[in-house]
Amino acid sequence: MNKKEISEMVAKRLKEYQIFYPDTTLTMVGTEHGESISYKEGLELSKRICHMTHSGLLLYWIFDNTMYIYKSKEFLKVADGFKKGAKVRFHDPRTPGVCHESVMLADGMRYDGGIPFIWTEDSDADCFEECNTFALYWRPVEEDKK
Repeated sequence: MNKKEISEMVAKRLKEYQIFYPDTTLTMVGTEHGESISYKEGLELSKRICHMTHSGLLLYWIFDNTMYIYKSKEFLKVADGFKKGAKVRFHDPRTPGVCHESVMLADGMRYDGGIPFIWTEDSDADCFEECNTFALYWRPVEEDKK
């Protein structure tokens, strides 16, 4: 993939994420001398950057020696609600009529290929390490306060 194609894809993904989280921003990080970044290193660096910016990590992509980190302060608040036993609801602003709820089976998220996943009752995985429910589409259900 050439640099122009990567730039177009990165910009397109930013617009897509802003549909779900309008405050989504992008940070680019590169290495010198053509050194590549592993996904393990990328996750650690992404988490540090998100911690410094008080943001939640939506996605990180690595292309050669450049990493693209998509983050959102609003997503940080949402991710804090991903706790074992919590009710979560499918949320896609493009399909407001679709409503589905589930229950979290583990705390937090896991990242695979830079993408955050959660484990819910409706996941087709048997364990957290294999869960494939894309976290972007889910939000904790706020309990009614009495």
